Amino acid sequence: MKSIRRGLTLSLLSGLAILWLVAGVGIYVAVHHGLIKSLDAELALHARLVRFAARGSEESQDNRAGARRLQDRIPEYDAEDGDAFYQIWDSKGESQGKSISMGKEKFPFPGETIDSTPVFETVILESGKEIRTMRFRSVTGGGKGKGRRGNSTVTLLGLDTAPVRETLRSVLTGIAIVGVALGVMGLFLVRFGVAIGLKPLAELAQHTKELDAHSLDARLNTENVPAELEPVYAQLNHLIERLETSFDRERRFNSDLAHELRTPVAELRMMNEVALKWEDQAGEPTHRETLAVCHQLESTIETLLTLTRCESGELKPEIQSLSLEEAARKCWNFFHRKAEEKGLRVEFDFPETSPRFEADPDLLSPILNNLFSNAVEYAPEGALLEIAQQNGSFVITNTAPDLEPADLEQLFDRYWRSDAARTDSGHVGLGLSLAQACAKVSGLHLCASLEKSRLTITLAPAGAAETD
Repeated sequence: MKSIRRGLTLSLLSGLAILWLVAGVGIYVAVHHGLIKSLDAELALHARLVRFAARGSEESQDNRAGARRLQDRIPEYDAEDGDAFYQIWDSKGESQGKSISMGKEKFPFPGETIDSTPVFETVILESGKEIRTMRFRSVTGGGKGKGRRGNSTVTLLGLDTAPVRETLRSVLTGIAIVGVALGVMGLFLVRFGVAIGLKPLAELAQHTKELDAHSLDARLNTENVPAELEPVYAQLNHLIERLETSFDRERRFNSDLAHELRTPVAELRMMNEVALKWEDQAGEPTHRETLAVCHQLESTIETLLTLTRCESGELKPEIQSLSLEEAARKCWNFFHRKAEEKGLRVEFDFPETSPRFEADPDLLSPILNNLFSNAVEYAPEGALLEIAQQNGSFVITNTAPDLEPADLEQLFDRYWRSDAARTDSGHVGLGLSLAQACAKVSGLHLCASLEKSRLTITLAPAGAAETD
């Protein structure tokens, strides 16, 4: 299982380790460069004396005299175990002298192309010693008044780098010790910082853990919430609000379902009790009433089962291209007689070249039936009922004086009916819920609008609804 705490800790510690590694390398390189520059500066100081000493005596053409004078002027070259070295060659590459500290070892001749510009480099002797060297060429003057051209010599000075290496080892040891100490301190600081940083998440987890079906009216406190968690808190509060609405709807649904089923069941029990008590009076009217109540119960149960199948995804629509006018007129045949009894004025408005409608015929029929049933049932007597196809959508409009704009949000809820309609026992408030469920399964969009007490319900393809 992934852990944010572990991931943050490892990331921060890795970052700190890389930073300290880079810093350590930088410190090491800077110290090494400084120490080498210090050796070079010391060699350059010795070179000033070498240039003078290597001239030798003006009366002598023997350059070995210069070598002897060099040891006199720089005594640290005289010690056998000294850490300073020099060697001098003439222009032909013959060694003219070297320091006592060299012992039996010798530097290789640098070559005849050396000029007077000093050249610094690191040389390793046969014994394994690492020497920082400086080589240059110098020309000594001829004898007095003789006009002779001076002799050319090549000089190489060297200092043992052992002190530098020892210093660098000390630096590395210090970097390592400080790195380990900082690593231990960093581990505690990172863990402490991560714990503090993740504290709001722990509080959020605790708050959500305390939520249950009985505390959905509470909301997460967004005060002093980090900016990064504000969207999370907002979305969770929105989710809790929707859950509260859903739970309230389910509670209302259970209450309404019990109410709607209790009435016909009570009627059945009463009619059976009367029939048992007065058997001689039980006849066809009683049986017809009992059958009507059974049909009502069966219709309610079938509607609930269809709703459940729609919402669970069990129904698989078979979309076909069909004529919306033909489907509407076919479904209207079941309602035109009741519309005539109420004196409703019905107007059909379908264009002659109306576009084909994409839907499942078996799911479109219950949608239209429930829309027609709702319109005919709740429209006042003598009202105008408009059935049309507009912009490729099915539109039905009827007068609804008992509806308010706020009722539109609950119009498609199960068992919801306006207060004025609750006195009617012939409808249980599932028709529009079933119509909307069938529309969703078919990929259609069902919506309602209210303007001047005129209710308009539109059944449109999902794409057309999004465009609008």
